[in-house]
Amino acid sequence: FPKVACASDSVLVESWMDGESVSRLFSRVDGHNFTAQPGSEALDAATDAKKRKLASTIFDMTVKMYLRDNYIHGDLHGGNLMCSRDPNDHRVIVLDAGLTTALERDWASPFGYLLHALSTGDADKVAEKLVQFNEGTEAVDHAAVRGAIREKMKTYMPEGRSSGVNMGSMIGEILCVLQQHKVSLRGDVALTIVTMSISEGLIRQLDPDFDIVRRSLPYFVQFRSWRKASLEGKEWDGACESNANNGGLPLHGNRGVAVTSNKYAVASL
Repeated sequence: FPKVACASDSVLVESWMDGESVSRLFSRVDGHNFTAQPGSEALDAATDAKKRKLASTIFDMTVKMYLRDNYIHGDLHGGNLMCSRDPNDHRVIVLDAGLTTALERDWASPFGYLLHALSTGDADKVAEKLVQFNEGTEAVDHAAVRGAIREKMKTYMPEGRSSGVNMGSMIGEILCVLQQHKVSLRGDVALTIVTMSISEGLIRQLDPDFDIVRRSLPYFVQFRSWRKASLEGKEWDGACESNANNGGLPLHGNRGVAVTSNKYAVASL
């Protein structure tokens, strides 16, 4: 993160960071070309390797925001990230931390189990947790929501799959199901889910073969009390959920959605 040199209500001066926007490195995702530059198909091996390394670094940073810190950059698109022009320097520079989000204490644990269910393809648990986050006043048909989410997740996570999951598209489909069934997610949860989709899309633009689901498993073990890195499900100690101990996530204070000043956000992140 750039260091704040001077800040007031109207002016923010930060340290100069040399590099180029990560968005300039986008390539093909699902058959679509996002570069729109002549000759972009002929990227050399060194550039491809750099993009894959950047995807891994950005993933490591963002998954720690979700699972370890519960304090998340709310607008982490390619234009807000820079990388060094030195091919041996794999650092990522994060800009514009004026929008951050964090889950309130009582909801961090259920959200952790939602991420667990999304990773293992447990559609029933996904539906259960999402309905738990509902703040709407209209009656919700739990069985109908569960059935619709099962169908959507089966499309993206079929049994015996050998390729990665397009998590962003799957989450988008699930959000449509919630809208159709009058489920209104609480604000901090909704914003966190949206930022997940943004981050996943960014990573896949850099490395279309990046398997976020499988790559996330060790982080669940390290930060969320998952017993082992497995896609078989049921690997999280049930006592964690029943005791609401946040799955090993340390929380400090009552956090929620925060649109902060750049001064505060940069210092805090």
